[in-house]
Amino acid sequence: MAKLDSIALTGRAWATQEAAQWLEYRRRLQPDPVGASKRLDVNKPKDAVEADEWNNPTPAPAPSLQRFRRPHLLHLEVGELMLNSTLLDLNLSWYETARYFASFHPSSVKLPTVHLPREPPRPQPNANYMVSTSQPSKPSQTQTYDEEECIQFNEQMDMHSERLDSHFLLFLWCCKTSMLSESTVLLGYRPLPLRDLELHSRWATWDIADMASGQELAQLSLRMDVIAPPSEIQLPHLSDVSETGFTLNWSEPLGAASTAYAVSVRLADGAAALSRQLTTGHSASLSGLQPGTTYVVDVRAMNQAGWGDSCKLEASTAFVQAAAFRIIHRDRRSTSAWSSIC
Repeated sequence: MAKLDSIALTGRAWATQEAAQWLEYRRRLQPDPVGASKRLDVNKPKDAVEADEWNNPTPAPAPSLQRFRRPHLLHLEVGELMLNSTLLDLNLSWYETARYFASFHPSSVKLPTVHLPREPPRPQPNANYMVSTSQPSKPSQTQTYDEEECIQFNEQMDMHSERLDSHFLLFLWCCKTSMLSESTVLLGYRPLPLRDLELHSRWATWDIADMASGQELAQLSLRMDVIAPPSEIQLPHLSDVSETGFTLNWSEPLGAASTAYAVSVRLADGAAALSRQLTTGHSASLSGLQPGTTYVVDVRAMNQAGWGDSCKLEASTAFVQAAAFRIIHRDRRSTSAWSSIC
């Protein structure tokens, strides 16, 4: 296979007409800048006003990118691939077989520039992409295309990423094998948005463009999930405070769900942790502490994407109530009694 570096897509060649209309519609849904007011010309017909809004949409404010610069877990469920057989030009001999697979590459390179893989991707541990297993085609029972083949993937894939890129690059491959040789051909591609929350956790069918002609080569059904690390815990408070310990309670962080919490304790003027514990609940009992001492408690939530934001707070144990013995003189008679002196 020839080594390919990148291609520049002209206009919206990667999108079908329906997808281009959808993108334009999404662009119109962006909110107005804060403080901006929309002025309408009362002398303009309603149709002219709507046409101006369509051709000159109000630019949206740039969103904060800080939340995308954290580690994320990318989860994919790949379903069925419908392949347009009329566009295939594999030239298979009678002794050759074809199997198909898809690869997913996170990218933040500004579209329409697309970097192509230098070689066919293979499953590897800790790779910066995901690859499905290769599957043969079967006769299709639907009528998506005039001549079509069906490939059933039905698999799930996970990938850890140090940041959330703007999109996936989906590539469709064909592996031709015979008893003497094996070759892999890149058939098509498709950018998939990663930062659009409305597309997460739902099944969708995406068209794949042919590498040579740009026409719709296939349709792939898949579901994307993007899991972010948890945020800080909510509503931390103490209970059961004693001279040697206390119980720290909190509520679930907002946003991404948590699976466990790490709690560590150190002295207010110390650096080393005195104790650490891991819990799946929303409270932690800390004991074996010194009376009347202030400690710094660090609580951090975690999930499949990794550790979340740290929440540090100061907590103090109760002072010891010392007991003293004293003599009480009354009516020339001595009596003894215990009393508490704080």
